[in-house]
Amino acid sequence: MDKTSLTSAEDPTKTEGVGRGVGAEERKGYSRKSPYAGRKICLDDFEIAHSVLSKAKLIEHNKGSELGRMIETLSQLRHPNILRFYNYFYDNNNIYMIMEYAAGGKLSKELEKCGRFAEKRTAKYCREKNVCCRDTNPKNIYLGINDEIKIANFGWGMLAPTNKRRSMRGTEDYLSPEIIQGIGHDNGLWAVGVICYELLVGKPPFKAPICRTTHRLIVDVKYEFPDHVSAGARDLISKLLVKDPAGRLPSEDIMAHLWILKHTSGSGTY
Repeated sequence: MDKTSLTSAEDPTKTEGVGRGVGAEERKGYSRKSPYAGRKICLDDFEIAHSVLSKAKLIEHNKGSELGRMIETLSQLRHPNILRFYNYFYDNNNIYMIMEYAAGGKLSKELEKCGRFAEKRTAKYCREKNVCCRDTNPKNIYLGINDEIKIANFGWGMLAPTNKRRSMRGTEDYLSPEIIQGIGHDNGLWAVGVICYELLVGKPPFKAPICRTTHRLIVDVKYEFPDHVSAGARDLISKLLVKDPAGRLPSEDIMAHLWILKHTSGSGTY
């Protein structure tokens, strides 16, 4: 889709509500030009999603420069497992961000519906997530039309006026020990292990009624595997959920792990 394909709020020929996130309302539309041209897909027309950002709120909270930097970053992202940013336009009241529409919805909703995933499906998701973006959680992961992972962790939260406590809400289960202790900030490989466990079991490994207990369990790396989790999955997860970041399984070794290779093509090509 070229930059002139969508230039005004009237361009999407149809729209319907999808959801409302922090600082932005998300809607679904239909574009006139498809980036999937030449490929066989199960849609009569290519679907897009657009987030509506209020100019007044951006100005009120002095978030204009952050939005500019975010747009610049999004424009450079090209990966089949990352939701594509196509363009933006604006009118007197709002700024409209035109994004790829994830037909499969949120991974977290699919997990709620299924309870837990089979090991083959979990291995596929963990492999895709490790390839493209690791610092996220299932609420920021979507599914494409072919059940492929679509990461949507683009920092929308930085455009919203939230304090630290609120911005952490819902993410405590995925924090690494070093983040909780304030001695580091790399959450990547740890998060892969947490999400892999959650997809297999149906809940995060350190889930507890209160955040303080969750944090203690994370720092102490205390969790248990249900009987149905295979030895291969346990081996991978236990090599990721390691307190010392330097001791965690490197990204390239995740791709070569026997449990991943058993359930995926192992080609590394998308």
